[in-house]
Amino acid sequence: MKPQAIYAKIRQHLEGCSFLSANFDNVTEVPLAELEQHLPSYRYAVPVTAATVPRLSGVFDEVCERLKVPRAYVHGFVVPSPEVGACCRHDIKGHAVVEVQSGLVPFFSSCELAQVLGHEIGHFLLPVQPERLADGRPASWEDARISRHAELAMDRIGLVASRDVEVACRMLLKVSVRLPETEYNYDVAAFLEATAVGVAAPAGYIDACAQHPHIPLRLRALLLFAQSDYFHKIIGKKGGAPLAEVNATIAAELDAAVDGYVDAAIRESLTGVGSCLYAHAVVTGAKPQLPAVVASGLPVDPDQAKEMAKNWAALPEDAWVDAYKSDLSAHLQTAVLRCPRTLNQCLELLAEKFEGTGMEAKLIEVREVFAHIVSIVNR
Repeated sequence: MKPQAIYAKIRQHLEGCSFLSANFDNVTEVPLAELEQHLPSYRYAVPVTAATVPRLSGVFDEVCERLKVPRAYVHGFVVPSPEVGACCRHDIKGHAVVEVQSGLVPFFSSCELAQVLGHEIGHFLLPVQPERLADGRPASWEDARISRHAELAMDRIGLVASRDVEVACRMLLKVSVRLPETEYNYDVAAFLEATAVGVAAPAGYIDACAQHPHIPLRLRALLLFAQSDYFHKIIGKKGGAPLAEVNATIAAELDAAVDGYVDAAIRESLTGVGSCLYAHAVVTGAKPQLPAVVASGLPVDPDQAKEMAKNWAALPEDAWVDAYKSDLSAHLQTAVLRCPRTLNQCLELLAEKFEGTGMEAKLIEVREVFAHIVSIVNR
């Protein structure tokens, strides 16, 4: 069977694991392919085989069967390390290469390992990749949000692989706590009760930058997903809550935890840029172009724009131009950190609307400054 046909069946099977921006509609290229990029890994890492690592190899077999992924497309390797972690190599195409740190294997039961491997193979099957900086961090708050959505979707694929929500939640707790069971009682309900005060606290910068949702939210999302009609069908049970309702509940909790804060911050950044351009049009007498600024999708705060225009107009020409550039640069820097993609889309639309007008040259200058700031941030 051709990779496209295999993937179509996998997608149909795992469609219910999608969550917000992490969905199969956003996958532009079939991840399975008859490539050989995975072969060099066999030279530099320890392959997982039934003869050498029988328990882990058996878990790989079971996970692939449950996810409906041909075992030949999934390659496991043990990486010598005392750490408790695993990853799916996103730089290797065609086949899934899952690296498991040696400290992880004895730390987990076979069912817990199934949750880990299902999650990591999910990154290969649903490759929603946000833009990242050189050090691996998400390139912006927009990218961090995409990453958080993807992690919740991967947890779901992990649950399809493990088929046991209690075990799945226990695995997340063990990764978070990393204490032996003699020292920590891995009680999910008790953990959620103990962390409730933190969950209720207002979101902030750390939350917006995080590429993983916090553990209490991931646990809540898994528990809710396990009650869905989709998951009930996966494990052979009848009933369950409609998946759409479950998704709406999780999205609302995610919004309260961080996404609402991010949305407000992004709007604030875009409003700063929009108001700055609006004020510039007022000061330079380009008022016919004001509707174009609003139509581009850049919000405008009339009071903010009026205040900037008033302050600039009171200065000599050279001084007000410098003040405008300083204000614009500050707003662009904030927007680059929070929402570069959305801002770029707005500026592209604005470029079309300003073409052939007195504001065209000014917008070219704005886009050059924007591109310069992006290049600095991405170094």
